[in-house]
Amino acid sequence: MALLVLATMPRLTGPKIKTERRKRVPSNGRARSTPAAPGMLPRRFRRFFGRLGPGLITGAADDDPSGISTYSVTGAAFGYAPLWTALFSFPLMTAVQMMCARLGMVTGRGLAGVIRERYSRWVLWGACALLVTANTVNIAADLGGMAGVTEMVTGIRSFYWTLVYALLIA
Repeated sequence: MALLVLATMPRLTGPKIKTERRKRVPSNGRARSTPAAPGMLPRRFRRFFGRLGPGLITGAADDDPSGISTYSVTGAAFGYAPLWTALFSFPLMTAVQMMCARLGMVTGRGLAGVIRERYSRWVLWGACALLVTANTVNIAADLGGMAGVTEMVTGIRSFYWTLVYALLIA
């Protein structure tokens, strides 16, 4: 759903520039269009993905093994009971994603670049330390989720599968 909201969000990059191709006029006087460069998507696909903006990446970013295993276990344990929380969490998630997307579109920088430009160095280093910690925990959860599923399929302890997946990924 955040993907849908971000796809319909207006772009803040200024006026639209026409990108139509010029027509070549051959010697016989009839106009023909210039063929598209090899590997280029048709205009309607370029327009669709151009409007999609950061929503595509944002929407796909949370489909990782730890998220899928968490959703599966929670769904098996509680069913539809916690679904009411979506009424509160979805607008908050959408607001955060829109703020970050607009910040990036307006400034042309990522969050770390804006923090570096606007705040003191210790705020930047604190944010980077939190990011490294969150990514480390997320990677560990991903490895644990993949190992847990593989243990259910093979019967071999997940500890060994965690090591195998860590070595394969590294």
